[in-house]
Amino acid sequence: MLVAIIIVCVILMLLLVSFLVMYQKIEKMGDQVKNSFLQYESAVKKKTEALSNVVTEAKKKRKKEEVTFDLVLDSIKKIEQIEKKDEFLKEWQNLKNLLIRFYALLEAYKELKEDEEFSFFMKEQKDLDEKVNLAKIHYNKIAQSYNKKLETFPNSLIASLTHLKKELILEE
Repeated sequence: MLVAIIIVCVILMLLLVSFLVMYQKIEKMGDQVKNSFLQYESAVKKKTEALSNVVTEAKKKRKKEEVTFDLVLDSIKKIEQIEKKDEFLKEWQNLKNLLIRFYALLEAYKELKEDEEFSFFMKEQKDLDEKVNLAKIHYNKIAQSYNKKLETFPNSLIASLTHLKKELILEE
């Protein structure tokens, strides 16, 4: 009888240790997802900082389009201050929608396209767009891997017991 109790205790201990090891692996992967999103967020914020220069320069040259320029600048300020992921993503989407209108306005003004400083800012925007896109791809790759890990047994059991949630996949 004593042997049976010892065997049961050893099995329970092994299960507990296995559970803890799997949980730590999931947590580590969750940290990678968070860090990856922070890199994406940082790339977006660098883009918005540079975009602020573009808008300010365009605003100097085109006073009659000031309302659109101000909307873009307001959105940029909001992005720089937002802490929560879902609010950040919502405002980033809002800014991208405003940028469609902003870039359409810029296309109408030949003198802006010919301005050296403005051309520099626009080239910088293209470079930053690429960095944002690469950061998004990296984040999505890690988030998808994390989500798959949460779906597989026994990780799914651990995830449900510890209330771990799937991560959002960024879309464009």
